[in-house]
Amino acid sequence: EDWTSETRGMVHRVEAELQSVDAKIEHMKRTMRETSLHCRALEEPMHLCCTRGAWRKQRAHDEDIVDPVSAKLSQHRAVLIRTEDELRALQREEKSTLLGLVEHRASLAKDLSNKREALETDVQCISAESMHGRTIRLTGGAPRMAGSGACTRRPSSVPVGGCLSSRRTRPANAWT
Repeated sequence: EDWTSETRGMVHRVEAELQSVDAKIEHMKRTMRETSLHCRALEEPMHLCCTRGAWRKQRAHDEDIVDPVSAKLSQHRAVLIRTEDELRALQREEKSTLLGLVEHRASLAKDLSNKREALETDVQCISAESMHGRTIRLTGGAPRMAGSGACTRRPSSVPVGGCLSSRRTRPANAWT
């Protein structure tokens, strides 16, 4: 039964990690929404800069002068372009991070499923073996309880040799 507590502990740790990853995913989604809002907030100033540039080009050639206002507007446009580029790069990074978190979550969910299945199998084997009251030898010579068909449900990861043969060898007193 020590190994079932060990497996239960692993299940609880994976569940806690899964909750942590879920929280990180939700946080990343909120961050992505905020970044998207910042990108959209830049659309109007960019449009105004482009419109101003188009109006300036419609002037007669002799009116095409560089004044302090034009210089400031050009600087403002350059800052807007740089900010937009930085936000787009941040969006790509956030998407990549979110994808990594989603993949990690899927891996944890599969691991949790496997651990729960292993725990269920261990519990079924222990209860079935204790009901039959007979012992057999595990690899390495440690006795365990067994009976005909003691453990009929076996996950694909457990070899045909027996339901507990894939586990490490238990001391003799663990089976009594």
